[in-house]
Amino acid sequence: MNTRETQTEQVKKHLNKGKSITNADAVRLFDAYRLSSIIYSLRYTHGMDIKMEVVEKNGKRFGKYYL
Repeated sequence: MNTRETQTEQVKKHLNKGKSITNADAVRLFDAYRLSSIIYSLRYTHGMDIKMEVVEKNGKRFGKYYL
């Protein structure tokens, strides 16, 4: 039996700790390249109330997800 956590489980734990996450964080922390898909799954399959804010840094805009 494989006991390795899925990327979805890793992101869920991260958010439940009160931390936010961006696409860059997901790649760096969990080697997850499809954060929007993971967030969709957590929202609609796991019932999590995940919020998103658009952040601008160094002229770039990106989404930051949090509970």
